[in-house]
Amino acid sequence: MKKLSTLIAATLLTTALTAQAAPQQPPRSPMAQALNLTPQQEAKINAIRDRYQAKIKALVEKADKEIRAVLTPEQKKKLAQIEAQRKAMIEQMRRRMQQQQQGAPHGQ
Repeated sequence: MKKLSTLIAATLLTTALTAQAAPQQPPRSPMAQALNLTPQQEAKINAIRDRYQAKIKALVEKADKEIRAVLTPEQKKKLAQIEAQRKAMIEQMRRRMQQQQQGAPHGQ
């Protein structure tokens, strides 16, 4: 029994060290794959996206605030319902995509 515990501990330690020694590359984006981008190109493109992402988010939030100021309370309530439905649909699509990537059958 002690030998088995030692063997399991050694196996776990080896697995942990191997995982640390060989860092995994993040998955490449579909665009990077389709264009066969070099790692340097992909890094530059990601930096550009990151730089603009905050600006885009700020503009969208500003526009949203201005739009909501024009709506009546009833329209705001309806908008909240539409947004909740949209969010639920996006979450459902995300789950389906994850299932497809994992090879799970649909509907689970």
